[in-house]
Amino acid sequence: MGRGGRGGGTSRSSSHSSRGFSSHSSSTHHSSHSTHHSSYRPTHHSTYHRPYRHSYNSGYGYGNRGMGCSGSLLGGCLSKLIGMVLSFAIIGGILFAIFVVMPHNENSSNTYNNSSHSVTRSARRAKLAANKCYDTGSYYTDELGWIHNSSKLERGMRTFYQKTGVQPHLYITDNIDGDRSGNYSLTKQEDFGNALYDEYFEDEGHVMVVFCEYRDSEYVCFAVAGSDAKAVLDSNGREILLDCIDELYYSDMEDEEFFSRAFENAARKLMQ
Repeated sequence: MGRGGRGGGTSRSSSHSSRGFSSHSSSTHHSSHSTHHSSYRPTHHSTYHRPYRHSYNSGYGYGNRGMGCSGSLLGGCLSKLIGMVLSFAIIGGILFAIFVVMPHNENSSNTYNNSSHSVTRSARRAKLAANKCYDTGSYYTDELGWIHNSSKLERGMRTFYQKTGVQPHLYITDNIDGDRSGNYSLTKQEDFGNALYDEYFEDEGHVMVVFCEYRDSEYVCFAVAGSDAKAVLDSNGREILLDCIDELYYSDMEDEEFFSRAFENAARKLMQ
């Protein structure tokens, strides 16, 4: 398929060894979650509703309980009032440290948490030069009939392309070379991804992302980045992209929005 014989582009390597490959799976990233997707369905996926967060009760007796002061003892009221002020000051200091100071600490962990999932922190990187990646006009291949609104899906993928300079292609399937067992070695995944890369692209500035859901809520997702695309999607960058997909897999978004938002989030985190 590729670019339909369009000229230009960088020279291709005769070997796949210079490309970048990374893989994630549901068994290592989401085994403790409830089901979102159902395999082999031609229309829409089932929905997983995440538990809501309960509001925090400070226990200071607001509302009808008032301040809890005894009208006869002014000193008691003042003591309670001072205690409340000090408590709020301590809580405010803790929240300030968590939400303001810690995000700017360069020596902190290389991951950050979103609910129960961690996304790899990004290294500094520059956008890929325009002459390294030529627009194929194609952003996805859907073998399972999941995508019903292509413009919604492509919105996030185009954002990824604009921000990183690397055009992605999402390949949605339930098998690798006809194998639905889920027992895919990394070599088998990498070979499959490289074969698709050669089929769809004529330069080394793209990334092929294969999302294979072979059973109910069980999947592998892997990415093959061209040798030029590795300037942006090095091992750190590929981990971020796959983490962003893992992060939203169990959300209640429609499939188009799920993938679109994952690519959009990845672009923002990669180029921040």
